[in-house]
Formats: sequence, structure tokens, C-alpha cells
Amino acid sequence: RDHIYFVTNYHVDKKDRDYSIDIEAMKVMRSALNVAERYVKIHKQQEKYRREAGVKKSQLVTGSTETVEDFFRRLCTKRHIPLERVQTIIDELKTEDITTSQSLSDNWADIQANIPMSGRMKGYINTELTE
Repeated sequence: RDHIYFVTNYHVDKKDRDYSIDIEAMKVMRSALNVAERYVKIHKQQEKYRREAGVKKSQLVTGSTETVEDFFRRLCTKRHIPLERVQTIIDELKTEDITTSQSLSDNWADIQANIPMSGRMKGYINTELTE
């Protein structure tokens, strides 16, 4: 989702007050705050997963350390979907700093609207995340 806002006539030489411009500026700040909050949340979760992985080093690879690529490889094998069709989703998740299936599961409700995919694919991912 793009966070592009057009703010017009916002100049210090302009003496009359236009509250619609101030409202647009507040939308820009709110958008930046939302992105920053999501970034902090994801990175806190990743740090938590790293600590948990350090404790469980002797165990096999589990859901919290399964990469997003492995998650989608498993999903594609199960649903007979070519992996190339989900590569754009994987790339988008990486830009959102979601690298494990556990972080995908924890953030799915927040990010699924921002990632372009079909309703059927969202259903497949929801089903796989709940299993």
C-alpha cells in the first residue's frame, strides 16, 4: 500500500490558515507513525524468535524458525501451485521484514490487506497457518 499524500499550499509565507492542509499533514504523520509501529513490532518479534531459537538449538527446525520460502514451498506442494506464482508474495513479505512462518502467523491479520493476492490464496494461507 502506498503512503502518498499531496499537501498543497503549505508554505510559511502564506498567512491565512487552511485547516484542510493541517489535516493532510496530520495524515502524513499518522501514516509514518503506523509504519514505524509495525516495524518495531516485527523486529521485537524477530528478536524474541532469535532468543527462543538460541534456547532450542538442539531441537529440529520448527514452525518458529521455518523460513517464509519453506512455508510457501510446503503450501505450493500441498496445493499443487507453481512456486513462481507466489514469489511476488514472498518478496513483499521480505520487504515487510517477515522472514519466518511464525512472524507471518503473528502478523497475518495486519499485513494481508497490504499484499496483493487472490482471495483463494489468502484462504490457503489462512488454512496453512492454522494447521
